[in-house]
Amino acid sequence: MAQTTMADKEICSDLLMSQKQTSSTLNTCIGESSCPNFSQNLKHILEEEHQIHADLFTAMNQRGWYPVKDAPDLDVQQAKNTYNAMQV
Repeated sequence: MAQTTMADKEICSDLLMSQKQTSSTLNTCIGESSCPNFSQNLKHILEEEHQIHADLFTAMNQRGWYPVKDAPDLDVQQAKNTYNAMQV
């Protein structure tokens, strides 16, 4: 039986996708919980998950595995304007 291994990039990508799913699930649970203590505990867990997510993203980005481009200034300003308009 042949053994297959995942490369570091694949492992990190899989971990990052798992973090995204975990955060999404926690957000749903927090929003739909009727128990304040439970919600507070989930919020603390979510903060930890966000930090793990950020650490994974940073590690991948530094290795060139998750490149991002800066948005043009005009696009940033338009997004701000749209957000501000929704706040009314």
